[in-house]
Amino acid sequence: MTRSPESGPTMRPDRVDAIEAMLLENVRTSPQTESHTRRRRIAIVSVLAGSLVLAGTTAGAVLLNGQTVTDKTIVQCASSAERNADGSLPGSASAISADSVGAGRIDDAIAVCSDMWRQGVLQPGFDPVATPNGSGTVPDDLTVCVMSDGSAAVVPGRAGICESIGLAPIEP
Repeated sequence: MTRSPESGPTMRPDRVDAIEAMLLENVRTSPQTESHTRRRRIAIVSVLAGSLVLAGTTAGAVLLNGQTVTDKTIVQCASSAERNADGSLPGSASAISADSVGAGRIDDAIAVCSDMWRQGVLQPGFDPVATPNGSGTVPDDLTVCVMSDGSAAVVPGRAGICESIGLAPIEP
């Protein structure tokens, strides 16, 4: 590097030519690199989106198929046809004790949950330690759904409500 007294440091001509050539090469190849990167990103996003659609379709097909209740020792009585923030159903679970040694069998989940509605257990503002709690009203439509653990869930609503909240309908 040489120094010019009036303008400060100067570069050798061959160094200036090398920098200019490098910049021109960068400008010439840059659009190709960006285009290639953009195409690669689009391909990756397309594959991921297709995978998500396939997974959703498979999950939907599984949920749309009717299932049978395999765990008849407990029933979840939902107080509404919505899930809580943690994915659980609002309401209360019920189990019947057959004797002092084990759980009983719940053969009519709708009857069990209807009794809980009549007793006010599933009404808004129910206080489990207060006596007396008022009586409640049984919804016109109650539907049995099958939870992922094989137990029954009785949800207020008509046919199709199970699928809308992510549960399987009961097998006809």
